[in-house]
Amino acid sequence: MKQNEFGNLENWQSLADSLTNTIQSLSNDGHMYVRSDPKTVKELIEAESKASIKVGNQPTKDPFYYGKDAVQKNFGFSEVKVLKDNIGYIKLSQINISEKSLPTLYAAMQFVGHTKALIIDLRDNRGGGSDVGPVLESFF
Repeated sequence: MKQNEFGNLENWQSLADSLTNTIQSLSNDGHMYVRSDPKTVKELIEAESKASIKVGNQPTKDPFYYGKDAVQKNFGFSEVKVLKDNIGYIKLSQINISEKSLPTLYAAMQFVGHTKALIIDLRDNRGGGSDVGPVLESFF
């Protein structure tokens, strides 16, 4: 970027190709790449607009994070325990971090807070995210 290698590119695909070449040459890893996919971008933009459901002129909270189903699924925290040899274990069926789920997250992390290691089991995890930023990551 300092050498203005990316400043004269004509389209997103050219940028993706140029970034891929740079990343691969710096990392010596042919598996790393940047992809330009207009269809995916369009789908992500549409999903984002649907996530901000409006009632009248007021946006409402995303039902994934704040709906009844989120509570019934315990915000994805399906198991929290301490295993043999003081190993913490948290099984997350989904990542659902929101203002509403923060007490559950804090309780889980406090429960395993004095363990010597921690396993976060994401097997069978269906994805998700955070409505309030990188709170889970901040514990590490």
